[in-house]
Amino acid sequence: MSPNHDPAPVFPLSAIQGQPTLVQALLLAAIEPQLGGVLIRGPRGTAKSTAARALADLLTPAPFVTLPLGASIEHVTGSLDLSKALSGHEVGFAPGLIAKAHDGVLYVDEINLLPDAIVDVLLDVAASGINRIERDGISHSHAARFVLIGTMNPEEGMLRPQLLDRLGLCVQLDNAQDPQLRSSIVKARLRFDQDPQGFARSHATGQQEIRQRLTLARSRCRNASELTWSDAVHEAVALQCIAAQVDGLRADLVMLRAARALAAWQGSQSITPAHVSEVAPLVLQHRASQPDPGSSSQLRQPPAATPSAQPPATPATPSGAGSAARTEPDTQAPASHSPATREPGATSSLPQEAGPSLEQPPAGWGQAQAVSSTAFDAQQADAMAQAALEALAAKKSPSLRSAALSAGRGQIGSENHGLALASHAVPSVHKMPGASIDWTATLRQRQDQPLVHAHLRWRQPEGAVRRQHLFLLDCSASMVESGAFAQAKGLLLQWLRRAYLQRESVALLCFGAGRLHWLLEPTRAPRWNADLIEPLRGGGGTPLAQALQAGWQMTARYSRQSSCLWLISDFRSPDVLQLERWPAPAVAQVLVDCETAAVQSKRLFGGAERLVKVWPDTLRLPLKFS
Repeated sequence: MSPNHDPAPVFPLSAIQGQPTLVQALLLAAIEPQLGGVLIRGPRGTAKSTAARALADLLTPAPFVTLPLGASIEHVTGSLDLSKALSGHEVGFAPGLIAKAHDGVLYVDEINLLPDAIVDVLLDVAASGINRIERDGISHSHAARFVLIGTMNPEEGMLRPQLLDRLGLCVQLDNAQDPQLRSSIVKARLRFDQDPQGFARSHATGQQEIRQRLTLARSRCRNASELTWSDAVHEAVALQCIAAQVDGLRADLVMLRAARALAAWQGSQSITPAHVSEVAPLVLQHRASQPDPGSSSQLRQPPAATPSAQPPATPATPSGAGSAARTEPDTQAPASHSPATREPGATSSLPQEAGPSLEQPPAGWGQAQAVSSTAFDAQQADAMAQAALEALAAKKSPSLRSAALSAGRGQIGSENHGLALASHAVPSVHKMPGASIDWTATLRQRQDQPLVHAHLRWRQPEGAVRRQHLFLLDCSASMVESGAFAQAKGLLLQWLRRAYLQRESVALLCFGAGRLHWLLEPTRAPRWNADLIEPLRGGGGTPLAQALQAGWQMTARYSRQSSCLWLISDFRSPDVLQLERWPAPAVAQVLVDCETAAVQSKRLFGGAERLVKVWPDTLRLPLKFS
């Protein structure tokens, strides 16, 4: 007889220190499944997965299921039972990860990197409690009640706003800055690693208390007559949501349910506006129009930038002066606003006049001039982007480009117009990279014959790698004087619009007067772009090398995504002489050449053409002037 092995102890939830908001959010989600789960944002090593496993341990014997990034939609929802199909010609259902997580915890690390289709399914099932499968010749449904916990690092990209809104609660974690707290956390972890059973026993009383309170609170929430919402509570919820300028009414519903769960957890006899105030930050953290990413306890507007918070101003110099002395590409470029100081994608409404703020270049930008964008034809902008991406694919790998076109990904005339890799799930005789077997088509092809390789039919990849567009916009005086700045702003507006329609990620770096400024850090393309681009002013010199280096560093942080760098400039900078000696970049990039026709004919500069000659995988795209 084999000995029985007890499961390895899990770090107790009652022993987690320094993250009270996280623990509270997890408990509320366990009490009220209709909240739709918890999104945990923050850096590595802040107890995200530890807390999720600790919650599952409290729901014993609940399962804890981890959804890997490479999982297919069939792996998640369940699909055709191949053993029955191949042996007995019987159509049966094989449960997926959702079924395994029933009455437990489904944990998704880096949920922002999952294909949108899978995230959508998870949110549907988490909200409804039922998993419905209509695919591969199967029509099946089963109960699926679980606590959905997703984690993400905002530096690796954002979820679509529609998906963010469907995640009930959100917690923003920060690194512990208190030396005593950090020491206490580390000591507790070391004690657990040295003696897991003994550490668990020392916290058994606290764990049992939490388990009992959790069971009672869940029972009270299931009783519709136990806790009801008064008019005062409804009014408090409405005021919170209106102040946060949220879209729709989902936030109201989630806040009401969260307040009810909190009242049940605290053993209160009624739900009060105080409960609403306590859960409001968890509900609005990811829904508010202007959230402060640095705070998880309250919502407030980002502080206005002050001159003292900015680096010393660089004097206005002739084009490119101040960057000509650069000799090494790995020198850190000065930026007017560091990406680490605010969450990627956190933007706020722009003022009518371009003054110092988080969105506008700071003081010291040079003799900035207000320039209105020139209207750019949408079809022409789409055609330019399509041609550029197709040419980049051909440069990188002719065979890959041919395969992509045959699968309908980025093909000329497709609805994506080259700005995205479309995802198709159509049976194909040929296997594409990342494809999975389409068993319905395969078994139909096989009929009653023994299965051989020739019968296999393939489903092309769903949710192809997301494309990230990083735009670098030259805001120097030479761009303004030639009229290229107005044209470039108009073109950029069209490209941002297309990226939004294709649900792609974008970032925007402005550079001029020897300074860099991240106007838009990596995020899903925003819906409203005119208010972002129109107030931009231009003037001063061209720190071309610094801008390129900053762009390359940013794309390196997004190695899991297909990144394309678009440098929009007239390349009138002595930095070109330095760049010609730098090694070819590893990122796909397009040099949008804004030199005027007059300058191009005289060959006075030709910076883009010179760089393309030394960087063979880089594409030059001339901007046609109207």
